[in-house]
Amino acid sequence: MLDKNGIAQRIAQEVRNGWYVNLGIGIPTLVANY
Repeated sequence: MLDKNGIAQRIAQEVRNGWYVNLGIGIPTLVANY
């Protein structure tokens, strides 16, 4: 099972430039790190 940082890394791999995604609260700030 992934922790929050692992989830953020996975999301960062999947999200493409120009996409709009709703990730809720907390995860978006982590995704920006990757």
